[in-house]
Amino acid sequence: MNLERHRNNHVAQAVLQDLIRIDRGILNCALIIVAALMTCPALAAKNQKPIANAGIGQTVTLSTLVSLDGSLSYDPEGSSLTYRWTQTKGPRVRLKSASTPTPTFLSPVTLKKRKPVVLRFKLTVTDKRSASASAVVSVTLANCLPPKTLQNGNCVARYAAQSVHAGQHNCALLSDGSVKCWGFNERGQLGLGDTKNRGSKPEDMGDNLPRVDMGDNLPDFVPIGMRTAKALAVNVYHTCAILDDNTTKCWGRNDAGLLGIGDQQDRGDNPNEMGGLLPHVDFGEGHFATSLALGLFHSCAVLENRKVKCWGLNYDGRLGIEEIVARGDEANEMGDHLPYVDLGNGRTVQALAAGNSHTCALLDDNTIKCWGANVAGCLGTGDTANRGSHAEEMGDNLPPVNLGSGRTAKAIAAGGYSACAILDNGRVKCWGYNDIGQLGLGDTRNRGTNAGEMGDKLPYVNLGKGRTAKQISVGGYETCVILDNDQLKCWGSGSLTGLGDSMNRGGSPDTMGNQLPVVNLGTGRTAKAISTGIGHSCALLDDATIKCFGSWAAYGALGLGDTETRGDQPNEMGDYLPIVDLGH
Repeated sequence: MNLERHRNNHVAQAVLQDLIRIDRGILNCALIIVAALMTCPALAAKNQKPIANAGIGQTVTLSTLVSLDGSLSYDPEGSSLTYRWTQTKGPRVRLKSASTPTPTFLSPVTLKKRKPVVLRFKLTVTDKRSASASAVVSVTLANCLPPKTLQNGNCVARYAAQSVHAGQHNCALLSDGSVKCWGFNERGQLGLGDTKNRGSKPEDMGDNLPRVDMGDNLPDFVPIGMRTAKALAVNVYHTCAILDDNTTKCWGRNDAGLLGIGDQQDRGDNPNEMGGLLPHVDFGEGHFATSLALGLFHSCAVLENRKVKCWGLNYDGRLGIEEIVARGDEANEMGDHLPYVDLGNGRTVQALAAGNSHTCALLDDNTIKCWGANVAGCLGTGDTANRGSHAEEMGDNLPPVNLGSGRTAKAIAAGGYSACAILDNGRVKCWGYNDIGQLGLGDTRNRGTNAGEMGDKLPYVNLGKGRTAKQISVGGYETCVILDNDQLKCWGSGSLTGLGDSMNRGGSPDTMGNQLPVVNLGTGRTAKAISTGIGHSCALLDDATIKCFGSWAAYGALGLGDTETRGDQPNEMGDYLPIVDLGH
C-alpha cells in the first residue's frame, strides 16, 4: 500500500515537471513573438494617426493678444503628441510658443484695407511613431481697435462719450449721462471713495472702472446712483458736475472751500461721501449753474441768469468780488451770501475759462474780461497788476482784453498762466506766460505785460495757410486747437504735443504754420473736442471714443492700463495709440 502511494507520488512529480517545462516553452515563445513584433514593424499592429483639432474660428480687433487652441488634439492610442503651428494666410504675425497647444500672437496694429482680413493657421500634431495629422483655423481681423468691437460687419464703440475733461486726472461724460474718472486721485478727485489712482494697470479700466455715484433721482427705497450729469469741469485737485436736476456737486480737494459746501473737508476720498451724502453747491434761492470753470484752487459757474459766481481761494482776486477772503469754506458764505462777479453795467456772460489763478469771461458783447493773479500778463491788460481783490477793480473799471481794431471774440480758453481766444474771423490770439512757446507766436516772450503788446501789436497764431480754429484748449505747458477741417494741432512742450518727438513747438517761427504737423489720431479719425490738462491732452473723436497722449501715465492719466508716455516717440500715435477703454 505504501509502495503504491510512493509510485503515484513519483508519477505526479514527473507530470508536474513536464508541465512546468511546457509552460516555460510557451512563455519563451511568447517573449520571442513580442520581441519580433517590437523589432519588426511589419509584424506589429498598424499605428493609428493622431487627431488634430485647431480650435474654432474667432473674430478679433486690432492690437489684441490672440490665443489659438489645439488642446483638443489627441492620439487614439494614448501616445503623447508634439505640436507645430504655422501661418498660411494673411498679414504676417509673430507666433509665440508655436510648439505648444496654445500659442499666442498680437494682432496687427493697422490694416491697409477697410474690410475685415482673414488670417489662417495650420496645426500639425505628431505622435511618438512619427504619424502626423493637420487641421486649420481662421482668425478674422476686424479693422478697429479696442475697446471697439465688430457688430454686423461694422466697427462700433463699446461706449459713446459726450465730452472729456483733463487735469491731472480726467473725467468723461458718457452717452447715458454717467461719469467715469481716471488718473491722479490723491485727494479723492475721481469720486470713488478712496485715494487710489486709476488707469496705470489693465485691471483699472473698462468695466472695472466704477461710475461716479452722484446720488439718486427716485424715492429713498430705490438704490443710489441714478443721478446723471449734463456738464463736467475738471482741474488738478477737484471735479464738478451739473446734474440732470440742475444741481451742482463737486468732489476732491477742499482747501479754502474749493468745493463750495461750507467746510474744508475733502470729499470722494473715503467711503460714504458721494451720492446722496455729497452736498450740492448752493447758488442762492432759485438759481442754478449752466456751465462751470475750475482753476487750481477756485471754482466759478455761469448761472441761468448769465451772471457769474466764484468760490474758493481768493488772496489775489481770482473770485472777482473785490476782497481777498476765501468763500465756501465756512457756513453762510454760499447761496445768497455769495456775491456775483461784477463785469460791468448790464453785461452778462456767454462762457468762462479759468487758469491756475485767473479767470476770463466771454461777455454778451463778444468782449473778454479777465481777473485774478496777473502772472506774466495773463489778464491781457498790458500790465502785471492783479485785478479783483480791491474796490473799484471790477465792473466798468475792469478793462476788456484788447484783441485788435474791430476784432471781437467767439471763444475763450485759459490754463496755467496764459489765455487764448478764437476771434470773430476764426483766427487765434494768445497772451500770458510763454517760456516754451505755448502762445504759438514763434518766440518765447511773454505777452500782455506791457501796453504795447496787445491789440494790433499782438500777432495771430499761425495755424497754417488758410486755416482757422473751431475750438481751443490751453494747458499748463501746451495749447491745442481743432481746425476748421477737424484736424488737431498742438504746440508747446514737445513731449506733450503728440507729434512723435520731444521737440518744443511754438517758440520759433519755423515750428508753426504749415510746418506744425497735425496730431495723428488714427486712420480716418478727426477730433470733436480737445481738453489739455497738466502734462497731457485728451481728444474726443468723431466716433465718440477718447484718446489721450502725453505724460502723467505713471498716475494713470492716459487711461491705457500702463505707465508709458505716449506721443514723444515714433509709432505711438495714430492707430498705434489705443482708445481709452471705459467699458460698456
